[in-house]
Amino acid sequence: MDERLERTVQAIREVGADWGVLASVDGVAYATGHYVPIEAGPSPFAGGPTIALVDRNGAAGLVCANVEGAAAAASRVTDVVQYEGYAFDHDVSYIDNYRTAVAVLVERLGVGGRVAAERGHFPLVLGDLITVDAALDLTPPLRRLRATKTADELTTLRRCAEAVAIGQQRFLGPCGPAGASSRSSPTFAVPSRSSPAIACRSRATSSLVRRAPLASPAGRSIGSSSPATR
Repeated sequence: MDERLERTVQAIREVGADWGVLASVDGVAYATGHYVPIEAGPSPFAGGPTIALVDRNGAAGLVCANVEGAAAAASRVTDVVQYEGYAFDHDVSYIDNYRTAVAVLVERLGVGGRVAAERGHFPLVLGDLITVDAALDLTPPLRRLRATKTADELTTLRRCAEAVAIGQQRFLGPCGPAGASSRSSPTFAVPSRSSPAIACRSRATSSLVRRAPLASPAGRSIGSSSPATR
């Protein structure tokens, strides 16, 4: 069992539940490894949020729209129920299909007993299919457990930091004091208060790029000499 799923199970047990239903983007991704597309906001082809059902022993399942099929196949969950959300040749009842898929997964997994959810994320449209105990909230324990990163997460974070470092090095590479011929020690140069500028030696032109003085709220250029600033 993946360590993140183990921690999710720990949270479910901690609040005294038999099952947990996760409907937040973070919660679903953490427990199952399924990454819900978020760049363009909620999908217009979904009947509701993608949900994960997890029991106190680690059994887990996922419900998602067919437009998330590829992502679901790459997740750590094998019990996935997809429903038709997108179709180009006929009308689709997104909400009805969503509810039917959730009902199938609930029956397949045998969901019962006390069910906990992330407060504020459980969709009301599923209220008659999954009885959530309002006294049980998975959000606090999940937030605390996610704060300590797993070995896999630390590896991913290091790789992200390395990618950022490469980007910064490529950006700073051509930059240096005006007229400098070496790029071994890139720096930014601000010549003076009266003529603020950033010196950057371009690979193509080796030109000095200057920015215009910034205007202060009083209308004076920042860095210019005035009785108030002398």
